[in-house]
Amino acid sequence: MYDSPLDYCAVCRIYVALDRLQAECALKYQCGRTKETCPLARYLPDTESSIENAAIPSGSSAFGRSTAAR
Repeated sequence: MYDSPLDYCAVCRIYVALDRLQAECALKYQCGRTKETCPLARYLPDTESSIENAAIPSGSSAFGRSTAAR
């Protein structure tokens, strides 16, 4: 099951996982955005050590959240 928070990127027009570095996200989706121009930059960390402390948007998608057995 995939547990990373997702949010919609208006530049790429897709939902992206917020569990990678901003530079990795830009490279994967080939949007060419830098930290200064990325609409999700405040949620994507700059360094590996900041991944744990990254802000998660309050309106982020719940896609991938595991659910309890019914």
